[in-house]
Parts: sequence; structure tokens; C-alpha cells
Amino acid sequence: MSTSFWTEPRILSCHFEEDFDPHFPAFELDWSSTPLADRQTWELPCGFQFVGQPPQRFGVEVLRTGTNSYHLRVLWNQACLQWSRLQRHQILGTSLAEVLAALGTDLAWLLDQPVLPTQTVESWRRAG
Repeated sequence: MSTSFWTEPRILSCHFEEDFDPHFPAFELDWSSTPLADRQTWELPCGFQFVGQPPQRFGVEVLRTGTNSYHLRVLWNQACLQWSRLQRHQILGTSLAEVLAALGTDLAWLLDQPVLPTQTVESWRRAG
């Protein structure tokens, strides 16, 4: 994982990201006041990595589909990524926890949401 955050980023704007259907909330962020290294490795699920500064455009959507099964969508700068059928440890072991913590959100809390009804999961799959 990457370096811990000591200060939170400045939120420049919050909007609904239109690169995914259905749309979901995303942020434009300014990390200039945070003491981060110029280059870091940011871990995402399934071995995916970004190298560089933290995201200036960021959004995340977590859908719990079973006891230990999740769908995940992430906006990271210009990349829009989606995973299905991830397990809890695959998400908690990423850098998403640190980015969300800097924004005041606990990733574990997001993962503890109720399991979605089957029709909601199917709509999400068709839309993505």
C-alpha cells in the first residue's frame, strides 16, 4: 500500500460521473496540500496498479451481492474500472481504503452494507 495521509485533499467539485451507466458520485480533488511522495504505487483489485500521484478525479461504488461477494466500480483520473464477484479481502487489500479515509469514508463500513436484491444486481450488470 501507499503512504498514509496526514491531511485530507481539497474537494474542488462533486458531480455524477457519466462515464458509467448508471451514473455515480465522483470528486475532483486537489492533493497539493498533502505530504505525498511524487511517485507511488496505488494498488487496486486483481493486481491492477497506478503509479504516480493520488487521483485528481475519483469515484467509487461498492455493491454487496452476497455474504462475501461485491461488485466494484472505480473512477481514477481518466480510467473507469469495474470488477465483479470480488471478495472482501480483495477490496480491503487495496489503496482504496487510504484514498477513501482521506475523504472521511471508511471502506470497511461501505463493505458492511446489506446484500442487494437479485434484480438490482442484474440491472447493474446490464448497465455496466
